[in-house]
Amino acid sequence: DRIDVGKARLAMAIDANAIAALGARRDERFHRRHDPDADDDEVGGNDLAICEAHARHMAVALDRGDREPRGEGRRRARDAIFAAAAEFDMPVFVSLLGHTELLDRYLERFPTVKIVIDHCGMPPNVEMVPTIVQLEGLPDSDSYWSNLACAPLEQSFSKVMRLAAWPNVALKWAHAPSRLNAAGYPNIGARPFLRTAIDSFGAERIMWASDITVNPTGETWAELLFAVKD
Repeated sequence: DRIDVGKARLAMAIDANAIAALGARRDERFHRRHDPDADDDEVGGNDLAICEAHARHMAVALDRGDREPRGEGRRRARDAIFAAAAEFDMPVFVSLLGHTELLDRYLERFPTVKIVIDHCGMPPNVEMVPTIVQLEGLPDSDSYWSNLACAPLEQSFSKVMRLAAWPNVALKWAHAPSRLNAAGYPNIGARPFLRTAIDSFGAERIMWASDITVNPTGETWAELLFAVKD
């Protein structure tokens, strides 16, 4: 369900949530992870060399925006990542968790970079909130993420559809059952959203992924596939 390039992967994980999740799973699909929480505020020359030699895409988490510590340093690090993607003509997969406005900066600064919005661009579902709250650890984490998770689905999804106006942006249809409150094959509740996405992005700018290894709603790989094909 992902671009098949073996272990030629590079993940630039830009927040504690993504880093912890990747580290806990020992995910061999990624060739390298770069953690800007280390002392370096920017991607260095070695990382750029890895981009050129091994990577086929990069992944960036924009999940927390200005809520994260050392925000300016991380913005510089992300700028370097997008600049590398532009130089080496690699797509960037972005995790937004509902923060679609955070992508505007990079769309304006790097208009040639192909960007794929991960996980339908939607906020976390309610079940994800306790884990995010624990990882983020800010005084208002619980209220902030609970409110985001409980926002009307149509409202959150319309913010994602706004990004279809950029021709270099595509949408990855993954975790739709959990993010769109449509658990259980054939995921009927997700279909109106998929139709809206096709109307907005066009089928050629939507890619499907099962993410079956971390599917929280329990459908099989075949059920996730045929829920879209049917």
